Amino acid sequence: MCFFVLAALSYILGWKALVNNQFLMFIGVAVIVWGLTLTQLGGTKRTAIIARIGFIFGIVVPVFILMGGLIAYFATGGTSQLAFSGISSIIPDFSQLRTLVIFASFVLGYMGVESSASHINELQNPNRNYPMAMIVLCMTAIGFNIMGGLAVAMTLDSATLDANMSFGVIQAFETISQYHFNLTWVVYLVAVFLVFGVLAEISAWIVGLSHALLDTAKLGITPPMFAETNKNGVSVLTVVLQGIIGTFWDAVLCASKALSGGSGGSVSYLTSIGLTVVIDLIGYILFFLAYFELTL
Repeated sequence: MCFFVLAALSYILGWKALVNNQFLMFIGVAVIVWGLTLTQLGGTKRTAIIARIGFIFGIVVPVFILMGGLIAYFATGGTSQLAFSGISSIIPDFSQLRTLVIFASFVLGYMGVESSASHINELQNPNRNYPMAMIVLCMTAIGFNIMGGLAVAMTLDSATLDANMSFGVIQAFETISQYHFNLTWVVYLVAVFLVFGVLAEISAWIVGLSHALLDTAKLGITPPMFAETNKNGVSVLTVVLQGIIGTFWDAVLCASKALSGGSGGSVSYLTSIGLTVVIDLIGYILFFLAYFELTL
């Protein structure tokens, strides 16, 4: 997510070094992580405001602008870069390693919803409202993912998409605007919206996970020092520890890219996605093992 933010800012500012220089990438991700970490010290109410605004302007508005632009794109003579050759072309070929690599990015899009469970007691009538919220969330995510994915695939050729994996959606906006409408300012505006939306998403991850770890400390599963909170009910130690771990992986990814001779931005993006998915899947395995232990 941080790599996407840097890629979008690079496009907005015209500062290519932000995604090509590994040291600047490291500094940029660290600033994002620690900046959002500090905002979480204000508690979940502040995060909820950020999340609402980020969802509306960073996800809903760009999706509808993109779909409107896609319709106008085809209405003015645009051609699809995505060729369908029957039902078989819709089903991914999971025997290909490339398909599995790209599939990881789709898996990541649906991971993390479980972190919201730590806030379930803050809901009114959680037995009814939480399942409904999860159903609406999944349907919305699937719908937006399909619409956004199709728009990107239909407007960008494979070479352009492969070279700009971390900000392909912005490239799609640019393609639609450049060849048919010449509304460059709209592309920059949408890029700003997307940056804010992703920042809101990152902040939700930070506060959701820290709140869950706070509950484990209160149950005595983790050391008591993690149960200490500030006046806003936030475990400062947990949030800071998350920031340190995030900075460590930031250094690992950027250093590995530098040592490899500076691979493309798409490689770094896919590597970070792969690491995130693997780490999250380990968590899911532990969830299921714990569930079986409690129920059997």
